[in-house]
Amino acid sequence: MKFVYQMPQHVSLVITKLNVQNGKQQLLFVDGPDHNIEVLDLYSLKKQSSIQPLKNEQIRCAISVGDKQSDGFEKHIFVGCTNGHLLRLDPVNYFTTLSVKLKKHIFCLLQIDENTILCGQLGGFLDLVRISDGKILFS
Repeated sequence: MKFVYQMPQHVSLVITKLNVQNGKQQLLFVDGPDHNIEVLDLYSLKKQSSIQPLKNEQIRCAISVGDKQSDGFEKHIFVGCTNGHLLRLDPVNYFTTLSVKLKKHIFCLLQIDENTILCGQLGGFLDLVRISDGKILFS
């Protein structure tokens, strides 16, 4: 079976695969038109949702995070953006629950433990951020 998704020409190619709803659904977060984040179903490539992050921000990476108490369900989705904003999104309706301003473009995210993510940024900057409240623990 072949699937083709035509991305608009003005869109940069940023694609992040996320497992959501306890792995029952796999999504792609892609850089969409007008600085939107387009949420696509991995298998059909049909648009599930469109997220407007912050003004003049674009997605650069995303990660779904959870903990042992969440029974395998993700508690949040984090999105790293071009101007250094780290957004925490609700994993069901994708609204922003927290925004943290870091130093530079965020290019990679890694969950270190149940309550900490590492944010890799342009210029080699690293920030350790607490998942629950967005506090920067180490910079």
